[in-house]
Amino acid sequence: MTVLYSDNKNITEGTLPTTNAIINGDFDMWVRGSSFNPISSGYTADRWYVGETTDGSIRADRESTIKPDGTNYCIKITVVTGDSSLAGTQYGNIHQRIEGYNYIPFIGRTATLSFWVRSSVTGTYSIAFRNDSPYDRSYIAEYTIDTANTWEHKKITLAFDYSGGTWNLTNGIGLYVIFSLGLGTTYAAAPGSWVSENKIGSTNQVNWLATAGNTFYLSKVQLERGRVATPFQQLPRAIIEKQCQRYYEVRYYYQNCVSTSAATGHNWGMIEYNWKRANPTITTTGTTIWARVAWYNTTSITISSGWQDRAYFNFQDTAHSNYNFGTALIRGTFYISAEL
Repeated sequence: MTVLYSDNKNITEGTLPTTNAIINGDFDMWVRGSSFNPISSGYTADRWYVGETTDGSIRADRESTIKPDGTNYCIKITVVTGDSSLAGTQYGNIHQRIEGYNYIPFIGRTATLSFWVRSSVTGTYSIAFRNDSPYDRSYIAEYTIDTANTWEHKKITLAFDYSGGTWNLTNGIGLYVIFSLGLGTTYAAAPGSWVSENKIGSTNQVNWLATAGNTFYLSKVQLERGRVATPFQQLPRAIIEKQCQRYYEVRYYYQNCVSTSAATGHNWGMIEYNWKRANPTITTTGTTIWARVAWYNTTSITISSGWQDRAYFNFQDTAHSNYNFGTALIRGTFYISAEL
């Protein structure tokens, strides 16, 4: 069995080893929200990124009704405004960025990608396996959607050729797995072999982006070593949460705050979070301070120092108060990102 992990910290904290390099492959986690309309480029479900550079527009939604058996959700992509003629550098896709540590077990090995897919548009679709910048190694594979608006199970087997190219094998992006929805000629390649170029789809890829109302659903995505597509590995939700939170976490904070300066209104707090792949970027919304008789809005909040599992921050409030430990509380939502 292939054991994939991100680092020893994850193992000691109880993360269950998995044969699947795809995280949240059944689209169970949606911490950023459940609808993105429109979306050009950004994360949707946890670990899943939608990219779109056409003259049209698309939306992404968490779908709970039209889904394959054995899962609560899938992702649904819908064309809002169509683009029937894609320019050379235009594209639309959904992809996952696999951390270098989790790509290591695939180097020089044969692997199988399996997934469930459904679309209103039949024809040839493609998937790209590509390294990170300078994007100098790509492999394009094709699959066919035979029947419109019907769930179909697909599998793709390939050998991961490590020769050539620049690969990150630590905590950066080790591998892109890209589900193409349409692309121009610049990023298109013939399927079936590794090329030393930046390619993200097949020359035969259907332009799913052509017409408003077209739909594309994806679920139960699994990338594992070997030539056999085993049944989708259903992990406990707590494990999926922990896997996703290595990269992005939303945490509501409610805690005592403490003065660090004799100057009025300079105070501090500390927030702890799940271990990140790198020191995260932290932003906040809705931070307020309880000072004796009322909640005051914060006028500024600054991360003074941070690590992979905690951060200290300074803040001020509209009353410009100075606090002693235990005399005041701070609350707010913290967005903690170490995304690839």
